[in-house]
Amino acid sequence: MATNFKLWKLFLAAIYFHVLLEIATVSGTPTIINHAPFDPHKDATALHAAMKGIGADVSKIISIVTKRTQQQRLKIVEEYEKLFHKVN
Repeated sequence: MATNFKLWKLFLAAIYFHVLLEIATVSGTPTIINHAPFDPHKDATALHAAMKGIGADVSKIISIVTKRTQQQRLKIVEEYEKLFHKVN
């Protein structure tokens, strides 16, 4: 239980860090574009599986978090909390 909480905090920290990176722009163009097709349920389930048990599938977490816009990541957080009753 404690491990999953620590991983959830790691996930939220990764989102925060990536939001800061997204603020940076190149020639006025966002550095991250919408991921399509986007399914917050699928992403939340994949992140939960990546953080479940001993250790974490860090590459899976990074591959999801770094390829979603801020709005998409916020939808993933909402879906994750709804599915797994986790709050930050």
